[in-house]
Amino acid sequence: MTDQKDLGVVFRFGAFELDVAEKELRKHGIRVKLQGQPFLVLHRLIENPNRLVGREELKRELWPDDTFVDFEHSLNEAVNKLRLALGDSASRPHFVETVPRHGYRFIAPVEMAGGTPAAPMPTSSRKRGLVTAVAALVLAGGVVGWAILRPSARDAEIRSLAVLPLENLSGDPTQEYFSDGMTDELTAQLATIDELRVISRTSARRFKTTDKTAREIGAELGVDALVEGSVRLADGRVRIRVQLVEAATDESLWTETYDGAAADILGIQDRVARSIARELRMELDARTKDIPPAAFHAYLKGRHHWNQRTEKDFLKAIEYFSEATSLAPAYAEAYAGLADTYSLLSVYNLQRPERAMPTAKKAVLEALRIDPRLAEAHASHGQILFLYDWNWAEAKSEFENAIELNPAYAGTYQWYGVYLMAMNRPDEALRTIRQALELDPVSLSLNENLGWALYVARRYPEAIEQFEKTLELDPGFGQALRYLGLTELYLGQYEEALETLERARNALTGEPDVQADLALAHALAGEKEEAVRMLEMLMKESGERYISPFLIASFHTGLGDFEEALDWLEKAYEERVAYMVFIGVDPSFDPLRAHPRFQALLARVGL
Repeated sequence: MTDQKDLGVVFRFGAFELDVAEKELRKHGIRVKLQGQPFLVLHRLIENPNRLVGREELKRELWPDDTFVDFEHSLNEAVNKLRLALGDSASRPHFVETVPRHGYRFIAPVEMAGGTPAAPMPTSSRKRGLVTAVAALVLAGGVVGWAILRPSARDAEIRSLAVLPLENLSGDPTQEYFSDGMTDELTAQLATIDELRVISRTSARRFKTTDKTAREIGAELGVDALVEGSVRLADGRVRIRVQLVEAATDESLWTETYDGAAADILGIQDRVARSIARELRMELDARTKDIPPAAFHAYLKGRHHWNQRTEKDFLKAIEYFSEATSLAPAYAEAYAGLADTYSLLSVYNLQRPERAMPTAKKAVLEALRIDPRLAEAHASHGQILFLYDWNWAEAKSEFENAIELNPAYAGTYQWYGVYLMAMNRPDEALRTIRQALELDPVSLSLNENLGWALYVARRYPEAIEQFEKTLELDPGFGQALRYLGLTELYLGQYEEALETLERARNALTGEPDVQADLALAHALAGEKEEAVRMLEMLMKESGERYISPFLIASFHTGLGDFEEALDWLEKAYEERVAYMVFIGVDPSFDPLRAHPRFQALLARVGL
């Protein structure tokens, strides 16, 4: 740190003065008690206004190597004492802002004695940690200023990045949808840059609460840079602070703060994305939306609930997406959200297909009418054409359209890969799902889908390895447990399969799919009485909830009741159950393949 004692430097901010020579902090001219490390931390922060001062920098400058203290505890205690002296708040800072996992930034305007601003760093060229050139004091005509040389994002080779979840600084947990939504929207906008690979939001979301360094996160995601920051929404105002961090060095290349009226949130969000693109010397192709703020908030709440993937949350998502379309009838993304929600209600066997899918199709066609270039809507349309209309050629065309419009949208590759599985093109399916994983490497559903594709291809040992890899990301992920159990079942590992499927049932809170799988496992393990008992329990629920006939058909196939199984498959065909598209490849129906009724059913489905 530059020694300024002999210069008699006094920093002024708000009602405070920091007298370096006298080592005093004064408020309205009255001394405020602040000594030792808290004083030194304030000095270090205030001589670098608006610049992120890293924890490692503070350690190196203020806690010498021969100081035997718990640095993390000591630094936290010093900052707490500093905030107490300033009357500041960590959640609503006026002076010292915490940048989670990295360090601190002094955010209030600062002047030198004589009224000269204390040279805040240009916000488009800040850097994490120590600057790489010397910070030199310039004295000219009694004016004190800072001249600092530093690298910028333009000097770094950045071809891939991830937007980490923006921190919610409102202090209100119910505002979490807003910070999550802003993260998703910023990710989607940056993904329109052709020469930039942007990791999907689902992978980045896994680092929402983590103490990993930027270097560690970058290595896991395989990216050159990270975008991180915070959002505060309060009293009709919004503040977004973002920074671009080089993953390999953990260095901040660029930082900016955006303040404005909440009513202009879409404009602010657009400026954030364009600023990042400009720093990368790339062109953003995203179009600014003219959407009322209330509709945008309803849309963000809808996506928040949609991401939870439970029946209750799907219904809340429908409520919010419907509100968004009511407030903004030309909101294509909200109609696409409705389509996705109704579609998954059918896929998850939570609503009858004939009820959910036509509603989904109506919504997605409206989205495409409003915005024919919305890639997500084309992907949703392809999914409906595939799972409900059984129109293979049109589904394939829509998936290809979506990829052409937005090559960075992992969801399209995921559904296209599942489509290729059903078409019995296993090598292409695996290749396409792996393409999706390049964009979304730690997505639970994608990692599980890769295992599912291996399972369908009868590559059981590889499938088990992939499901176990998925469970390393989340040991309680129910779908991975379910298909791991089925894979063990078809390898004849009955004891292991029953144990795994019990874990899946606990994780999926009694969903009918896994209950039917458990009944099947007991049947194949020779425990016919227990299997029948479980099936009877499941059938009793059919009066209160939808039980897919496809599940019952799978069970009877396992019992060897082939005619009964085929009767249930006929019923599934009549209801246009989504999973009927997989009967040509699903291992559970292998015993039926040579049966004339099964062959005729395959032909009617078009497989």
